[in-house]
Parts: sequence; C-alpha cells; structure tokens
Amino acid sequence: MGELTFFLGLQIKQMSNGIFISQSKYCNEILKKFGMEGCKEAATPISNTCNLDLDEKGIAVDNSNLIGYSDSDYVGCRLDRKSTSGTCHLLSSALVSWHSKKQACVALSTAEAKYIAAGSCCA
Repeated sequence: MGELTFFLGLQIKQMSNGIFISQSKYCNEILKKFGMEGCKEAATPISNTCNLDLDEKGIAVDNSNLIGYSDSDYVGCRLDRKSTSGTCHLLSSALVSWHSKKQACVALSTAEAKYIAAGSCCA
C-alpha cells in the first residue's frame, strides 16, 4: 500500500522530523469552485508554530480503528422518488466526518437504497 498521503481529505507528508498535515488541495478546490484562484493571500491570525508534544501519560489509541456507518430512507422525496443517504465515520470512537445527501438515482427497493448508502460510506 505504501506511505499514507491522503486521509479523510487531509494531505499527509511524513518527514524525518515529523508529520505535516494540511488541507491545501481542499482549499484550492474551494477557490476554484468560487472563481477565486487569482485572489491575494492574507496572513492568518492563528499561530502556525504550535508544537504537539508526546503525551507520555495518555492512553494509547489504535489509529487504525476507523468505523463507518450508513443508512438511508426509501423514496424520501415524493417529487422525484429519490432516497436520502446518511453516513458517519468514527476514528477511535470519535466522530470525524458525516454527511447526508439525496441519492443521484431512483432506488427500486429498500435494499437498493441501502446498497447505494453503503457505497457512499466507502467513497
């Protein structure tokens, strides 16, 4: 599989002196979406020199403990007969992402609506 480079929308660079995590790809996509690629950048008031120290007394967390849940209704929208999917992801019992979205196609059964929801949970 190789070294981790993307995780839940975060870019991850593993270097000899630490791990660098950023959302620059996501930020560039947002700028492009709203036609703001040519805007001037501005300094942020947030300190960028925050160092995270090792918590020697803390409880070890299994970082590979990622769980995803999905569910859907069936024909939730009476106008176009499309179902709605919902998903959430937990990392070590902490919610890290969720979404709810109308499905792109019309499901012909509750099982099909559930399969579409499960697929969106993995995407």
